[in-house]
Amino acid sequence: MDEVPQPPLANRNATTNSAKRYAVVVGIDNYSGANIDSLSFCAADAEAFYDALLTYCEYDPAHVTLFSDGSHAAAKATRREDILAAIATMSSLATEEDSILFFFAGHGTRDDKDSYLLTNEFRRAVIPATSIPLNMVNEAFSQSKARLRLRFFDACHSGKMGARAVPVGPDIRRHFLIEAEGWATLSACKEDEYANEDHALKHGIFSYCLIKGLSGEAKVPDTDIITLNSLVTYTVLNTIEITKERGLQQTPVRDGNHAGDQVLATVRSIPAAQVPPELAKVQETPVEQLKPRPEKVPQFVTDIRALLQDDPTERNFVAPSQQEKLALGDKLVQIIYGWCQGQERQYHEQLEEVVTISVKRQSIRACPLNLKLAEYIENSKIKQAVDLNRVYRTETISSGSIMAVLYPQTQRILDGVSEMERHYNSAVLLTISTQVPLRPICAMVVAVIPSTFGLYLLLYSCSTRLMAGQRESWDAVTFSMRTLRTVDFSDKEGEQTLHELQDLFPQLISFFAESCTARQVYLRQVGILGQSLI
Repeated sequence: MDEVPQPPLANRNATTNSAKRYAVVVGIDNYSGANIDSLSFCAADAEAFYDALLTYCEYDPAHVTLFSDGSHAAAKATRREDILAAIATMSSLATEEDSILFFFAGHGTRDDKDSYLLTNEFRRAVIPATSIPLNMVNEAFSQSKARLRLRFFDACHSGKMGARAVPVGPDIRRHFLIEAEGWATLSACKEDEYANEDHALKHGIFSYCLIKGLSGEAKVPDTDIITLNSLVTYTVLNTIEITKERGLQQTPVRDGNHAGDQVLATVRSIPAAQVPPELAKVQETPVEQLKPRPEKVPQFVTDIRALLQDDPTERNFVAPSQQEKLALGDKLVQIIYGWCQGQERQYHEQLEEVVTISVKRQSIRACPLNLKLAEYIENSKIKQAVDLNRVYRTETISSGSIMAVLYPQTQRILDGVSEMERHYNSAVLLTISTQVPLRPICAMVVAVIPSTFGLYLLLYSCSTRLMAGQRESWDAVTFSMRTLRTVDFSDKEGEQTLHELQDLFPQLISFFAESCTARQVYLRQVGILGQSLI
């Protein structure tokens, strides 16, 4: 028989004693302190991956740090500063012969500046200071002298409630990039998919495939070695296959910049006593066992019955039908419009010749500070649910370089929100203005927004600032979101909404009074009221 040629491999000495291999492994389930949903199997995934590095890849335990809120004996507490310090230390210690690796399973979020991996210390008001910014991870990896920098993320990108979330935007790929050669990143799924789990196995499917591959299943054919390419190929194909047969879609995503291939492990016989229990469980669970099979149907039926019969979720905020959803939405807008007109009539005589209250029913797109509203919704949990168009415009990126002149680049800029064409004009705009020159205008916007399952009530207020030429312009600084909540479908007459408006209208009047006072102080300071500035 002819000898089968082996594939060319770069750095075959990856598992030799001359090179050190460093790793930081993080798995977080408990997010109770962060006021977000806790997870189930992230700690188990991280602990099993840690054991796989030591058992299959023969990493030195002295060079691998495990952060987990699970029960592993080697686990350290998942404190943000300790994790960042471990990543920085690993990156700085590595030489040109060494490699570094970072594994994370848990929640994440992002803003327009960066993406963030979340610990239990996360607080929404101060995201960068209470999470792990990917820019800091990227910077540490970029500055490292390591010949190979690996990262594995078992999290989803779409922010599904209760799932491992790393929400994505147009610039998410930039957040994940390392400005250096010799790096590779493998993420659990594409940006519009979920990172799925197996509740019987108590692991994420992506992490299961990753660990299963390291156990020997991902070895290069006719060899005893597992390489980066063979592990990635095995993990991607099996994650896709397992989830597809469950009626799901999950496609791991690889990115990187490295030449050749890298040896990660050598397949060898390991005594059963030396294989940690969690690894043994993954090792002994064949891929076929994770797929739906005839013998599992009775258990599926039992699970369905238990789920449907014991589900305590209240459905008052779910529309019985699309028709009823739109009908109630339109009725609520009419109720809100009528109430606002009532306020105008009630205070007309008291404010006549001093202040004007005007009421209009119109589209959200025509309301003041529409872009500010779009940005608010873009950063909220409801952006996937609300039945609104997020409107973008295309803008050319200006640059003085010759290449930019020859090949001009464009980018999409968020321009605001608008209702879908098939829906009613869902906003009511109430404005308060004065006939006295150089006084501010205040506004209250109330809108009923259809969503995939029901309706949202939105209410915000804002004011103007004085521009050149005695012109009033809406001031983004005064944008104040007062209400963004689901509408209870049992409240057919909008009583809860009316009660809310009764409480909020006095706040708007107070806001207008304070704005007028502040404007008077400003005008006096700049001498417009006739006083000397000297």
